[in-house]
Amino acid sequence: MIDLKDLLAATGGIVPRAGVAGTFTDFCYDTRLLNPGELFLAVVTDKGDGHDYIQAAVRGGAAGVLCQRPVDLEPDGVTCIVVDDTRQALLDWARCILRKLHPRVVAITGSSGKTTAKELTAAVLSRRHAVFRKPG
Repeated sequence: MIDLKDLLAATGGIVPRAGVAGTFTDFCYDTRLLNPGELFLAVVTDKGDGHDYIQAAVRGGAAGVLCQRPVDLEPDGVTCIVVDDTRQALLDWARCILRKLHPRVVAITGSSGKTTAKELTAAVLSRRHAVFRKPG
């Protein structure tokens, strides 16, 4: 669960207009994968601008939007959070969560065998610990 107050504190973001959601179930950067209640990330990259998909995210049930330019989403009942840079905001949020939870992190790198090593490591560790691993 992502709490709006925690997110604002971690990222320095602002809410220009009153929003409805104070919590979000998860982050999502792709409107095709969006689940209702999630916070849509309008990420700007060299290949595209997530701001172009904000209305699709709203139609898909996003509870909020994290973006770099203010968008009036109040009529839709969607919380708009404005930050200077969405990618930096994600890094700031991750830093905040890591400091708060102090998880043990295992990183697997290399040119081959990473997925197999990840799955084996997760299988062994999950016998005694709560484990999160990236799907796929």
